[in-house]
Amino acid sequence: TYAETLKAATVFALAAQRDIYSDGEPRPLGPTPAQLRIGYIERAAGLVDRALGSEAVGVHDDLWREHIEPSGHFQPLLVEPEFRKLKEEVFERSGESTEAGSVASQGTGEPE
Repeated sequence: TYAETLKAATVFALAAQRDIYSDGEPRPLGPTPAQLRIGYIERAAGLVDRALGSEAVGVHDDLWREHIEPSGHFQPLLVEPEFRKLKEEVFERSGESTEAGSVASQGTGEPE
């Protein structure tokens, strides 16, 4: 459902904003912290898109304004290319420009 998928997206949004290693030491194998962050951002954006996709296209812009833009979980990521692109797509699908979709953020915007 929309709410469940959006909650999953918040997990990745929060992970993208955290330090990856508590001791600050880079690990010799595996992805770098920057690569992990990008992966988390991409996953969060994909899950937001999936959550919106579970609802009627005509309400995607309203859901973005009500749940994504004002959410403290997503606000730091809204400047990232993945989220800027997703926002453009959301408002294009809804027949609005992204300028019309810009709203001052208030509250937490958490889904119920």
